[in-house]
Amino acid sequence: MTNRFQIKTKGENTVFYRNCSSRLAVGYDTDNNIQTHGQVTMDDLTGFQRDLLYVIVDADHPSGQDIKDEVETYYSSEINHGRLYPNLDTLVNKELVEKGELDRRTNYYAITDKGDETIQERREWESQYVDL
Repeated sequence: MTNRFQIKTKGENTVFYRNCSSRLAVGYDTDNNIQTHGQVTMDDLTGFQRDLLYVIVDADHPSGQDIKDEVETYYSSEINHGRLYPNLDTLVNKELVEKGELDRRTNYYAITDKGDETIQERREWESQYVDL
């Protein structure tokens, strides 16, 4: 990982990017919002984030609680909100997942085209090594 910074202008905001890999730069704009530039791949995600992505792609607009319940079944342990929601937000910020509102208290999550493509690329890579 390098520590080079790159400055880009997006509309009226200036974004300061820090290179995180050869494909992706992550930074904050002048309003302190996270901004990304470049392609996201599965190797840019943690294992937990990948698991969340797989749960979301298999469900129809699951709520955070639905996702939590499914992941807890796989992990056989409780997942606390302090772990779940920041990781869901990361997937939203990387534009792999969209977040919407079911009602005033409940959000839903849905896979984006970019998220779908990222999963497909990973499956193609895995198929070279694992016969499914």
